[in-house]
Amino acid sequence: DQYSHHYKTRINSEKTAGMMTKVKRLITEVASLSSGLPLYLESSVFFRVDDERIDVMQAIITGPANTPYDSGCFLFDIYCPADYPKVSPLVNLQ
Repeated sequence: DQYSHHYKTRINSEKTAGMMTKVKRLITEVASLSSGLPLYLESSVFFRVDDERIDVMQAIITGPANTPYDSGCFLFDIYCPADYPKVSPLVNLQ
């Protein structure tokens, strides 16, 4: 298996043909994320996109100080299914 990801079964089984609508939308959205995510010493969001499949992503959110999430790192596996953007992305808190 190529992916160490919560949705790897779906990723490996989905056909890549006919994904142009999804890919076009994701290119636009990922480009806006490159400059739009919060980056602060006390809490930040880090985002990573697979080199070969733009619909396979991971995010880490660090918890802000003086909250129950203080100093925590929260890893999310994200996958945009074939019908994206008509359906929501799948997100799993690891």
